[in-house]
Amino acid sequence: METACIQNNPQIEMLEAVFSSFLLQHDVKENSKRTYTYCFQSFLQFVARNNIIEIDRITLLKFKEYLFHNVGPATVNLYLGLIKQLFKYLHDNGKIRINDVASIKRVKQPKGFKKDSLTLGDVKTLLASVDKETITGKRDYAILLLMITTGLRTNEIVEAKFEDIRQVNVQYVLYVKGKGSDSKDEYVVLNDGALQAIRDYKKELGKVVDSAPLFKSFSNRNTSGKVTTKTISKMVKDRLKSIGIDDERITAHSLRHTAVTLSLLAGATPQETQAMARH
Repeated sequence: METACIQNNPQIEMLEAVFSSFLLQHDVKENSKRTYTYCFQSFLQFVARNNIIEIDRITLLKFKEYLFHNVGPATVNLYLGLIKQLFKYLHDNGKIRINDVASIKRVKQPKGFKKDSLTLGDVKTLLASVDKETITGKRDYAILLLMITTGLRTNEIVEAKFEDIRQVNVQYVLYVKGKGSDSKDEYVVLNDGALQAIRDYKKELGKVVDSAPLFKSFSNRNTSGKVTTKTISKMVKDRLKSIGIDDERITAHSLRHTAVTLSLLAGATPQETQAMARH
């Protein structure tokens, strides 16, 4: 039985050349084109790492299984959808005779899966909407950026203290008490943007001791001095509504899904993204 088969090496060059034309026939925004490109490059990296000679239906099924064990259902379907569209394009344009990847099924999302992630455009709009001239704005901006770039959970944000920010080798990190852990023995890497946002917020606070909560509550009814998970959840929902996103599937926890998705789209491997999210 004849199948859709693309020989590796010279045919990979053909795929890369055709991909540009494939993108041109999609009437989508530049952000979406960048997303498609990241997905495509990740697929090629998978092919190269596994020394795959023939790119066919079996290859895509292996790629699906590989993704399934490393990323969430929504991300698996994003990758699968793009590669299936590419194979259809190859078939429609006579590059392959048979397209037998069309029948490969999407991954079903678990019934308990209720949170979506934001697009890169959503993230930029959300961050730009924060008024950083106020101390509350500086705090909220730092929280949002930290969650989006590291995948921190709301309770990890709540329990963070200034003394938890340390240097490991040549990078700044934030030590956190991971899920199911009794001590702060895990850490996330702070990129320059998140680190500067925290410093700007700290400067606005004035003199603070190292043992103070990283993010302070400004409510008179809060006696603990630290922001609460409820406050964070409400803050995120309110700020999302302010930019026109009012969806029950988009919550504070969606920022963690967003961090995972953006990590993959930025070129990280599923293993690297898994390590970032501390799964």
